[in-house]
Amino acid sequence: LNDLRISLAFIFGLANASLDDPESGLDAAAVERIRNPTQHQHFLDDDLDLKAAVKLSTLNCRMRRRTMNQRAKF
Repeated sequence: LNDLRISLAFIFGLANASLDDPESGLDAAAVERIRNPTQHQHFLDDDLDLKAAVKLSTLNCRMRRRTMNQRAKF
């Protein structure tokens, strides 16, 4: 019963959440960025560090999936 109360409190909290709520911990600049995100496109060729990070993350996901598939066979 306590788990249900906690779950309902969480759901109601989400339903009543607001970016303007001081308890959100967001400053005015963060709220502005959320409401009006940048409109320009990012290209991986423009940022070699980001490109390397994306490649590494993709490789990591593939390896994890492959490992899980191999474990499932046993």
